[in-house]
Amino acid sequence: MKIKNYVLAFFTFFVAGMNPLFAQWQKTDIDSSIFGGRYFTTCSNGAGGKNLFVGTKEGFYLSTNNGLSWSLQDSGYHNVTALVGINTDLVTVYGYNQIWLSTDNGTTWNYKNELPDEYLYTIAANGTNIFLGSLEYGIWLSTDMFSSLQQSDDGLTNYSILSFAFIGTNVFAATQGGVCLSTNNGNSWAQVDSGLPNPTGSYVPQISVYALVACGSNLFAGVNGDLFLSTNNGASWSELTNISSVNVLAASDGNLFAGTDHGVFLSTNNGANWMTVNAGLTDTSVISLAVMGSNLFVQTSVNNVWMRPLSDMITSIKGHTNQIPNQFELSQNYPNPFNPTTTIQYSLPTRSFMTLKIYNVLGQEVQKLVEGEENTGIHEISFSASSLPSGT
Repeated sequence: MKIKNYVLAFFTFFVAGMNPLFAQWQKTDIDSSIFGGRYFTTCSNGAGGKNLFVGTKEGFYLSTNNGLSWSLQDSGYHNVTALVGINTDLVTVYGYNQIWLSTDNGTTWNYKNELPDEYLYTIAANGTNIFLGSLEYGIWLSTDMFSSLQQSDDGLTNYSILSFAFIGTNVFAATQGGVCLSTNNGNSWAQVDSGLPNPTGSYVPQISVYALVACGSNLFAGVNGDLFLSTNNGASWSELTNISSVNVLAASDGNLFAGTDHGVFLSTNNGANWMTVNAGLTDTSVISLAVMGSNLFVQTSVNNVWMRPLSDMITSIKGHTNQIPNQFELSQNYPNPFNPTTTIQYSLPTRSFMTLKIYNVLGQEVQKLVEGEENTGIHEISFSASSLPSGT
């Protein structure tokens, strides 16, 4: 078969030295047609490793090989609306308000408790304290693995709870009215959103924090697509203007991942600058992401679930994120020549409107890869020539 060779053209960029990136995203074999959730978790398999779980409207998918393959576990309980692994125990919310516990990796389940008329949206554990967030009625707390539940809403100003984050013993709750902090294990809460935007208008009446994550001692909040940083436990916030359209956040060992409308971004220096890590990700509208085992998993807007090793992404950008790129730069695609897939990397010193096109050796445009506004940082994108005729 004749190897297909291409000339890469990017307006205002010049070809620079080679900087190879080896790994790409891989699509998992989870049945995307029934995947209706954002519910990823891990729990110990009792043998020093971890099993991975994804909750869907049809029940659980289980992977025992770090996400390489998945099987649907028909527990008899469907419509998983929240999911968390606590050591060797797996906890789920079925049907919006029933709490069930499995101590054998989902093989059998025991009913623990329920909250009538609630819509439990999120669960998170900090030590022996387990916090449950409702979309309508605030926060509930259990300290005895759900044998009892107590309401934890003293000081809350908004009762629609979207997620939790922890820095030491400090508990943060993201709500549709801002960020709240508890320093006493949920006994009371205080609003901590100075510096977050204060929307006006009848359609956006409050500060909706749709993403919240702790990365070391820093706290990051996604508010209406923008990203904000607090270095003092929420006392004040500052906007990170070098990234936009943020939908979800995740952190692992000081590395921060942002799922956006333009794919996955990675920062190894607390958001000072970013690199896209999208090679192989054909749908870049990311609506959920989670660190599980040694991989990062993402769900996209078409309900596909993808995975990529953390080490490949983190290693690929070490040495790049100590400073913001000081010039526009298009690196040599790798591999080159290629058949049929190659990765292209480019750098933006400022947020810019950019276009990246592929031309054949006759100067004819064969594909447009990027057109639109891009964030400051180092970006990567995968190009496949599999749909083009041989010898193009």
